[in-house]
Amino acid sequence: MGRALARRTLIPPSDGAERPQSVGLAPHFSASQQAWIVHRPEDIRAVLRDGRFGQLGAPVRGEASNADASNQPALAEQPQRWWISPESAALLRPDARSMEGFVRQLRHLISIQTDRTPPNVPTTVDLMATIIRPWCHHVTAVLLDLPIAVVNEAEPLTRQVFESAALVMPAEDAVSSVSDAAGATQALSDRLAPYRSAQRPGDGLDIQAWVALTQSLPALIGAGARRLVAPDTTNTCPFAGSETGMARAINDALLAAASPVRALFRTALQPATIADTVIVPGDRVMLMVEGHAELVFGDGPHRCAGATLVRALFGAALRVLGDAPITGLADPAPGRAVWVDGAALRVLRSLSVEMHRPL
Repeated sequence: MGRALARRTLIPPSDGAERPQSVGLAPHFSASQQAWIVHRPEDIRAVLRDGRFGQLGAPVRGEASNADASNQPALAEQPQRWWISPESAALLRPDARSMEGFVRQLRHLISIQTDRTPPNVPTTVDLMATIIRPWCHHVTAVLLDLPIAVVNEAEPLTRQVFESAALVMPAEDAVSSVSDAAGATQALSDRLAPYRSAQRPGDGLDIQAWVALTQSLPALIGAGARRLVAPDTTNTCPFAGSETGMARAINDALLAAASPVRALFRTALQPATIADTVIVPGDRVMLMVEGHAELVFGDGPHRCAGATLVRALFGAALRVLGDAPITGLADPAPGRAVWVDGAALRVLRSLSVEMHRPL
């Protein structure tokens, strides 16, 4: 919670102004706008109360004094709904080579961890999160209709990772090998067709829910694996023999407990300062509210398309991890990390994942 704003400059601001860097999650920018991620509760409250921040798409006003801004009423927290344009949807079409590369990457990351791995070395689940995180950011950029070239130019691997992660997201059947990739691609394409055909805002994804969930995915993978495999567990599955319904309930509980599930978006209408950081008119601000289970994953009351999509990704990640041991969950001796069998993760590997239109 120590940092309030996190961003990385991909393209210099159009006004040529110098802005300080800060380390953290990478948001997305166009040439004339910057996107900021706000984490600290006090800064989130400040933005929500500040009349200088409006809903996304609100007209940017001219510069005004702080006194004028302070007299404006607080903005209502109305959800913003966005749709996926056909151009953006085209990026959701992976191919078999993507799956092969993704699996090869995973296998390599898993293979470099040995019984000599120090306890401070990232675990397999952390490495898995590292792979998927750029995909999450990339999808965020797609849905916000920011220029994809901006992201790809700064992070050449983002597009490849995006396609790879999209392919291991099964529609109903698990992707167990590279040979299944073609069928999984078609199934995924068919399931995404209703979203691609959306013609107006409100027919597509809930962008706020989507971004909150995709930003959560790395934490979900790590927390889910660690909760399923206790530190003292060796080659045992704590939920072995459980019925699918119970395993699904466990999965939902992990998803609900492990993630920030809310994101609000604002546009800076006038110059403002948050946590000693200057925000210029036109900048986008994403407020990440952590630890509030306001969205229920899977078949929750919101029936958010983003929720089911991320749930599918979570299941796909666990399926891949279930085929290999994970390390770093126990440290009985200095300098030695224990390999733990992936059987516990296989409980979730067979869970069905669903995508459906929001009600």
